[in-house]
Order: sequence, then C-alpha cells, then structure tokens
Amino acid sequence: EDDVPLDVRVKQHVAILEEKMLDPSWTVMAIWPAPMIYGGPTEVQFHAQSRRNAGASFFVVGRDPAGMKGSELAVASPDDDLYKGEHGRYVLQMSPVLEDQQMQLISFDKFYYDIKDHKMKAMDESRPDDFISISGSKMRKLAAQGATPCPDPIPNDLLAANCIPQGFMVPEGWNIVCDY
Repeated sequence: EDDVPLDVRVKQHVAILEEKMLDPSWTVMAIWPAPMIYGGPTEVQFHAQSRRNAGASFFVVGRDPAGMKGSELAVASPDDDLYKGEHGRYVLQMSPVLEDQQMQLISFDKFYYDIKDHKMKAMDESRPDDFISISGSKMRKLAAQGATPCPDPIPNDLLAANCIPQGFMVPEGWNIVCDY
C-alpha cells in the first residue's frame, strides 16, 4: 500500500537520466509489466522464468527480493519477515529455471550508504558506524515526510532527522517522489 506507482517511478527514472546520474547514452530504461505481489520465493521464480521466456540472458536478484512482514496476529515474532532475505535467491539457485544455463543469475547482498564517501556499497566491517541502512520502505516514509538533503555530518537516523543523504537521488527525482 505504500509502494510508489509505475508512472511516478518512470518520471523519477527520466529525471535520473536527464540529470545524468546515469549516462543516457548507454542506459536503457525498460518496463516489465509484472507487478510485485509479495509472493516470497515462488514469486522470484515467476519473475525469473517470465524474463527467461522473453529472452533475458541474466536475472539480477538481491537481498529480500519478495519479502513481506508477518502478521500482527502471529504469536512468535510478529514483526519478523515471513522469509529470510536470502530465501528467494536460494530457491532460484535450485530452480529448474536456471538448469539449462540459458539465463545466468547475478546475485548481490545488501548495500549500505557510506557516510564517509557518500556512496552505496557493501558494509566495511572494520567501520560499521559509517554505514546507514537505506530501504525502500524508509525512503518512501522520508518522501511522505518531505525530507530534504542532510547536512554534514549525515545523521545515522534519517527518519528522525527527516533528511536524505547527498548523492542518494538527483534533486528532481526526489521531488517527484515527494510530490507523489
């Protein structure tokens, strides 16, 4: 219910290309009409298979690709995800979708925002205090609050500070999501 609709996301991506956060000379923006239904690991297989059937050679799967929260009525751990973040990837790796090797899996783990160099990357375990977890849910909450760019130093609690870290999104792209 808090997801950003397709037309808003497309406008946001157009702004990213116009402001050259991504190079428009080699970036292709394409839409795959298969909305997320939060079906867990089975949904990951559906998305991979449908793309494979259309001729895709690669499928990118990250951490928590189709997760959903447990029920408030759950007796044990009501706030936990129903699936571990890696379950979609694990199921896909064992799936017949990849057996004939017509499509390769590109897998990645969770990335964090490094407040020292203002980039998204894997966490450096030697300095965990320099990394902030930025989820889609957190960004949607910040957009709903009309968050503005963070001052330096960047605070660890973005929601409390109501700010977005520099370099996370081009200004016009962020304004489009906030306006939604």
